[in-house]
Amino acid sequence: MKLAKEKESVYYPDMSKCMPSGNLSSKRSKSRWQVIPYSTSNAHAPIKDLYVMKPDVKSSRACFKGKAVASPSDGNAGDISFPLDRRGWHAVFVGLTGKGRVKIKFSGDTGFTTFKKAAPDQKGYEEAIVGFRKLDGEKLVFSPAPQDTAGRGIIVYIKLVPLTRQEVKEYNCRFSANERILTGTRDSAGWVNDTEQKMADAVFNQFIDSPVGTLYFGMPSFGCILNYEKLILQGKHFYVSGKSIVERTVKKFCDAGDSPLACAARLAHRAGMKIHFFQRPGRFFELENGISSPFYSENPQWRLKNKNGTDILGRMSVVYPEVRRYLVECMRETLKYEPDGINICMIRGAPLAFYEAPLIEEFRKQYDADPAKLKADDQRLINLRCKYTTQYIRDLREMLDKEGKRRKRKFQLSVMVFGDRKTNRHVGLDIEKWIELSLVDIINPWHIPVWWPPTIIGKTADFDYWASLQGNKTKIVPFVRYRWEVVSRLADKAYKKGFSEFALWDIDWEMDESRRWQTLRKIVSPEAVKKIKPDEWLPRVGYFESFDNFGRDFDFGPFGAG
Repeated sequence: MKLAKEKESVYYPDMSKCMPSGNLSSKRSKSRWQVIPYSTSNAHAPIKDLYVMKPDVKSSRACFKGKAVASPSDGNAGDISFPLDRRGWHAVFVGLTGKGRVKIKFSGDTGFTTFKKAAPDQKGYEEAIVGFRKLDGEKLVFSPAPQDTAGRGIIVYIKLVPLTRQEVKEYNCRFSANERILTGTRDSAGWVNDTEQKMADAVFNQFIDSPVGTLYFGMPSFGCILNYEKLILQGKHFYVSGKSIVERTVKKFCDAGDSPLACAARLAHRAGMKIHFFQRPGRFFELENGISSPFYSENPQWRLKNKNGTDILGRMSVVYPEVRRYLVECMRETLKYEPDGINICMIRGAPLAFYEAPLIEEFRKQYDADPAKLKADDQRLINLRCKYTTQYIRDLREMLDKEGKRRKRKFQLSVMVFGDRKTNRHVGLDIEKWIELSLVDIINPWHIPVWWPPTIIGKTADFDYWASLQGNKTKIVPFVRYRWEVVSRLADKAYKKGFSEFALWDIDWEMDESRRWQTLRKIVSPEAVKKIKPDEWLPRVGYFESFDNFGRDFDFGPFGAG
């Protein structure tokens, strides 16, 4: 993003002028913002290909002194604000450093947006774009975000850049329903944000006037515990063998007469979005803390088995009708919160049928052979896995249609799957059968795993295969980022194959890094994608000469010896 009047930018380096002054302190404090002196340098350049220098980073304008403010560790501490004394249209930036987050909004806005410095360079600061605004006496308001052990978010300065008429037209955009072409996933937002305001600031405010039209929202307990809110209201734990932050969050909502999912649905619709609650059908056990779904603990006879007959940790098999019914009921009970649909996250669940006794018995009857002694790619075995998993999808479809008829509305069924036909069939996902039977409304192809179990590393989805399945009632919305990919490059490829909507895994990665988030606003059409420059998503950085009265070791590079 290069602005025509960058050289006319105005810096506000002294953040100690924030008000009220009573919320500031010269020392580190849990409840007040710490004022920290600093000076910047123009003598150091960032690492090539990892960062992009600020346009004026080597000029004399890049050398200035100021006072930063570091957010307090108490997320409930007071806000501070800085008056913006300019008038007219401006791009508003802040300089960020530190490892933590900070919440920022214009005084005329209802909710905050959470920001975080993207670059790992501890000696530098990074410019984040807060927004494009017609200023008229507004203030920039800062609020502490709940901090983790990584550190605090620190505001170094504010910068205003006047906009030309063309830039106002280009950047102050509003998105029609047809332009909200992105689907994002958030799988833990309902676990850690225990009030509506926290959830709004951490998740939904960023989506207002954005190209994101649908959110797949991860359910507490991964959607594998039935009646968990009822258990909380009865004073019981809904996990076996331990407590978790999820229970505390759910309890706080329930005590207030609310629910994390009800809150998420309200906020999504307020932001003009659709929301699907998503289930991970292979996540009945938490390896990290040893807690599990009661259904998993109480029913070992229905667990997924490997070819040696050993239970696979945390997995249940849809070969058993009881498991299918349980998973379907877990999703049925979410419909009272009025989502637009439900999503099944097969990329974190499949296979759901493997070497269980009923499957082995059926295979032996049909083929007079032991499937455990066959190769994993035996098509007869794969067809049988597909049969059972398709029955699970069919059961979900029937439940949604029945509930939709009762409630006089339509509930969509979306499924996240792997990126090619071979991998999907290997784990029992018969995509072509689902499309033929109109069982699924939306299919989201992820990447092709390079090893098993699947991780965030993989090869790009087979766009040619998925393009061949278009034209049916089922919409294909491929992922264009799995973790580290440059979204615009994959979106460009997908556009050329005829796709018009895209999905992003862990969309909060984009929201934390403001440059990437602004870049996403440009991929609403094939023509707009071509205008995105290769380095546009990279962090713009500058460097300190000193910070908190300590110097920086420029002779050893931006990271120093550590």
